Amino acid sequence: MPETTPSSCINKDPMTDWGTGTAPKLDYNIPQTNGFVANAYIPLDVNSSYFKTGAGFDLPPSGNYYDVVAGLDASTITARIANNFVAVGTPNIVNVNAEEVTQVVSVAPQYSLASLVGFESAPTSSPIADYTIAGQAVSNIAVQSLYGMPVTIVDIMGNQKIEYRQQPASAVPRITIIEHYRVDTFLGDYGAGETVKTFTLLPGEKTTISIKSYKQSVVSKKDYQNVIDSLTNDSTRELEKMLQVDSMQSTTDAGGFNLASKSESGLNIPLFGGKGSASFSGTSSNGLTMNSVRAQSIKLLTNAISKQVQKSVVSRKLDINTETSTSETSSSETSIIRVLENINKSRVLNFVFRQLNQELITITYLDDISFVYTNGYEETKQVVKIDGLLAMLKSIFVNVTDANNVFKDIVDQYYSVYDYTGTRQTFYEKRTENIYDADTGLVKFTEEYYRKNSSLAMTVDGITVNGIIKSVENRVLPSDSVIVDALLGQGEALDCFNLKLQDAAVVQANLENEAKQQAIDIIEGLTDATEKATLYKKVFSDCCDVPQIGCNCTSTSNPA
Repeated sequence: MPETTPSSCINKDPMTDWGTGTAPKLDYNIPQTNGFVANAYIPLDVNSSYFKTGAGFDLPPSGNYYDVVAGLDASTITARIANNFVAVGTPNIVNVNAEEVTQVVSVAPQYSLASLVGFESAPTSSPIADYTIAGQAVSNIAVQSLYGMPVTIVDIMGNQKIEYRQQPASAVPRITIIEHYRVDTFLGDYGAGETVKTFTLLPGEKTTISIKSYKQSVVSKKDYQNVIDSLTNDSTRELEKMLQVDSMQSTTDAGGFNLASKSESGLNIPLFGGKGSASFSGTSSNGLTMNSVRAQSIKLLTNAISKQVQKSVVSRKLDINTETSTSETSSSETSIIRVLENINKSRVLNFVFRQLNQELITITYLDDISFVYTNGYEETKQVVKIDGLLAMLKSIFVNVTDANNVFKDIVDQYYSVYDYTGTRQTFYEKRTENIYDADTGLVKFTEEYYRKNSSLAMTVDGITVNGIIKSVENRVLPSDSVIVDALLGQGEALDCFNLKLQDAAVVQANLENEAKQQAIDIIEGLTDATEKATLYKKVFSDCCDVPQIGCNCTSTSNPA
């Protein structure tokens, strides 16, 4: 009968085993998580005769939002919004436009708010009149919608909000370039900053200190935050306000055209002064070029960030308290408590506390580009990338030749983008690809298109980004950490007699140690265990853990 092997003895693969990969690399040049996108707008100076005429061009689009809402009241708008947003599981509106979806609590939205206003009220089993959309009650949206078109946008923090856009004074076709900049911050050097506290302990003195961070104060929370190391809703809103003040304009220019696109998110940099279009084939009548408008936008952004950072530095103070052992703060955190003692007999001990500073390297670089057409009405807005630009131009221009020429002029501009050092860089590259016949394997035709330069990479301070760097800012910010150093005082606080007493005490301690060491050396030199135990008892006058013969550690005799 063949021998069988028990199943428990059969070799099996372990449930968990080592893979063939390698350990991850420790990289000090990884950007912080608070990087964000900033959008710069460049209106182009295009000959008005190039554009088509009629509705959607030099005339408002037919059935536009403002015409529809003109005959409605707030209650009707409320009903339409409430009833045309359908509860989850009961969809009766299709053709979802993903770029215009508005998030609503427990509701599956199907259309943009403006589209809903144009629908006839279609009662559903789950109307949402009591819900909020982007933080606003439906009833409030309805009232505001009487005065402006509701458009849901996404801010720099990813939060949705509703803007109410006024009807343009006139329909004027316009092409605008939106340059998307990444603003990424990297950690630089770390070191001691200003001295925040010094104090002295006398010989033998003991004290308790508490260290309170600036982050523990709710009152000053908004003051110490900024977008480069503490990106929050408060810091982003403050930066947007600074940009508008510095530019003397919001993202709506003097002609009433709101340049913010529903499909784009991030920080919108207003047009400086709110006026003017840039030439893409020379200099426009107002002297603006694409490079000059681009430079103004970057300068506006970096100046606003610098102002906010400087404002936050003032509020970043640490408090070292040596007068109490407890501390109450207005936040949920507690202060750091430490007990310090000067064990010296004749010299004072000085403590110096310094706040630690963190160097932050902020790199702003051109990462992507969008092209927008609108005549001022949201319904006419088209947003494309470089691969769709030529098709968009052909759809809005009368003459195909003009479309080709404008496309070529725009592409040429991005073959000469100058970085922060003044060096020419190329953002786009022309790609040629062969399409092969599936049966013959021969080239059937060739396609040409433009895309972002695949080899575009710039390095500064060992940090590499995939874009054209337009600004590099090194800023030093105080952190909420502190470093302390101790300095021994140089003056003796004892007279000659007491100094000699201290010296005598040291000599006595040394002699006692030497005597014990000598006794240990003698005992270690013996080979007989009994003799070692006897000498140990005589030298140290102490009993062993286990009674030994001849040590007199016990009154009982040896049972042998």
